[in-house]
Formats: sequence, C-alpha cells, structure tokens
Amino acid sequence: MTTGAGYHYLSYTKFHAYGDVLTVKDNIEDGRQVVVDVRVYDTKLNLRDTDKFTCPDECKYDLGTPDGSGDIFEGWVVKFRVGTDTDSYRTGWINGSA
Repeated sequence: MTTGAGYHYLSYTKFHAYGDVLTVKDNIEDGRQVVVDVRVYDTKLNLRDTDKFTCPDECKYDLGTPDGSGDIFEGWVVKFRVGTDTDSYRTGWINGSA
C-alpha cells in the first residue's frame, strides 16, 4: 500500500504473508518518519496483538506472534494503517492475511 499526494508517493508499505514480514519505505526526505500501526486478529477476528513501528528510511519488521514464539498462524488477519510521525493517518486499515 502506498500513500500519496498527487503523483509523489510518500511511503510504501507491504505485508508479506510468507515470513510474516512488514516492509516500509519512506520515499520523501522531509524529516518526517513513516509510522505503521499493526493489528493481528485470529480466525474468529479476535484481536490478538498490536504493534507500532516507526521507520526513518527503509525498514523490514518480522511481526512474529503475540507471545513472541514464532510466526503468525495461517488464516489470521493482519491489518495496518500508515501515516507519518507529525500528522494523522493518511490511510484507513488495510487488510492482509497470514
């Protein structure tokens, strides 16, 4: 998912289900950092984990499981929203799945 202003994309964010990795890239050098809120839901859509990541340039985060023991279970839902550290979020919640 990208957030944009006109044709200039401010950031690039993607959840990779294989490996449970979140990739974030800040495309504009304006001193602001990309902020990503992540929510993980089980197959019954019960909230199981929340995380917040701040990326100054280009980052990869291994999301793991809520208890830190390994990967997110298959079939669980991962949602994230993207903004900057100085403004409100520019996107709504974006769906992904493990």
